[in-house]
Amino acid sequence: MPRRFYARSTAGPARSLMKSRILSGVIGLSFLSLMALGAIGWVGSERALRPAYPRYEWTLATYPDLHPEPIRIGTQNKVFLDGRFFPGDRRSLVILASGYGDTQDQMLPFAEFLHQAGFNVLTYNSRARAPSGGEYVTLGVLEQRDLLSVVGYAAASRCRSKPNRRSGYLDGRLGCPSQHGTRSTHQGSCG
Repeated sequence: MPRRFYARSTAGPARSLMKSRILSGVIGLSFLSLMALGAIGWVGSERALRPAYPRYEWTLATYPDLHPEPIRIGTQNKVFLDGRFFPGDRRSLVILASGYGDTQDQMLPFAEFLHQAGFNVLTYNSRARAPSGGEYVTLGVLEQRDLLSVVGYAAASRCRSKPNRRSGYLDGRLGCPSQHGTRSTHQGSCG
């Protein structure tokens, strides 16, 4: 009987090689996707914690009726906040807190309006907004405590000179996280 030679099928090793290449490609693509997602998350978190400074059409010089006294407020966690106190004719005090990543200049139009109505007005730069201290904006976590420190400062230094002064605050922050944490503690009264 003649010997028959059968050609070896090369489909098995080729298929195995193709599966391994596909698996390597999927793993590589997954790794690159995770790296890209990590880079986007890193950049996004940096921008959230260190937002760019806004620019306004107005400055303190735009409001010649406002004559601030510079103030510096120590917070519970040893960060200093720089601000301005605009003395008014009434006994009432309004604290104006700037919005997320913003400066006290954001609140100047409100300060002028309230000051013209006779209110005492206090504005301050939030943490991580120069010249105030702090490295990061904490999206309301530490800003709540900062507002408590500002209210405490106002109660200790401004309310003693005029007894029975009442205070309130206006917060320009998105969702007003500082107000939510302090509303029950200070009830808008100073004294």
